[in-house]
Amino acid sequence: MGWTTAVLDDMAAVVAAAGSLEVDLVRLHTGDPGAAGTDNVCAGTGYADQACSLAVAPTGDGEVETTAEVDFGTGNPDWGTISHFSFWSTATFRGGFTLTESKTISSDPVSFPVGALVASVANA
Repeated sequence: MGWTTAVLDDMAAVVAAAGSLEVDLVRLHTGDPGAAGTDNVCAGTGYADQACSLAVAPTGDGEVETTAEVDFGTGNPDWGTISHFSFWSTATFRGGFTLTESKTISSDPVSFPVGALVASVANA
């Protein structure tokens, strides 16, 4: 799991030159998003993908991270347990990643602070 090959082909140069990567949506998943990003998509009452943008992480260790809080609003128990997320550029899947820690959704706010959704630029 990770970035698609198409993204990896140009990612290092793009990130180095521009300091960001073309991504505008984040989607939550209850398991591995799969090769197309369409597996285990979070679904349920009130769920919607959210806008995001990425930039090179300040740590300098080859990662990109979200540049603003990503707020999914109030969750619903029918969302399940979130274990993965994926990045998208409009309708194009850019890559899927594992959350540092799975999150069982209840009727609480679901948000990720700046820099909480991180992806390595390396194809591991």
